[in-house]
Amino acid sequence: LPISLGTLKITKVIPGLGVKPDAIEYDPLTRMIYVANGTSGGITVIDPAKGEVAATIPIEGKLEGMAFDGKGRLFVNTEDKSVIQVIDTQTLKQVAAWPIAPAEGGTGLAIDTVHHRLFSSGGNNKLAVVDSDTGAVVATPEIGEDPDGDAFDSANGLIFTSNMVGTLTVLHEDSPDVYSLAQTVPTAFGARTMALDPKTGRVFLSTGK
Repeated sequence: LPISLGTLKITKVIPGLGVKPDAIEYDPLTRMIYVANGTSGGITVIDPAKGEVAATIPIEGKLEGMAFDGKGRLFVNTEDKSVIQVIDTQTLKQVAAWPIAPAEGGTGLAIDTVHHRLFSSGGNNKLAVVDSDTGAVVATPEIGEDPDGDAFDSANGLIFTSNMVGTLTVLHEDSPDVYSLAQTVPTAFGARTMALDPKTGRVFLSTGK
């Protein structure tokens, strides 16, 4: 549903998405919007200039968070397979699938494009830090229970994971391969969806309560 920022009114309804869409991200490189479909699988590609679906990338699995490296690669967590799938945004084809073990069931996904590191929130209290060039898991620091979203603050080298149990885990990137716990912030039960405003340094979380 495209919404006008001036009036906050819906300007158009775009049909053609999959079942239970989850993550939605805009890629400045291709100028396309990508939607990961959680139940039916596949990634829906939307052309915002035309306001219509441009393509569908067939990928199996329960798709969750996405991230772009700015060089033509899209990464998407596949929770039921515990892998990060890699898509070429020019050909719209899958080129790799990287296991995140010992982390399991990745949900939220963020990226440090400078140091080429992906951050995948695992359901077993582990954050998989993955080399975005090779797919190698380089670290698995502890995070909160039942995470969903995550975000990377490049200005301060911080990774945030929002956890269902009512905590926000804050990790510091000491180096590309070393991570330490900076803080565990109490939030609210169910506040597992989050967004980071890099300009203000604020993290926003939502809960159904």
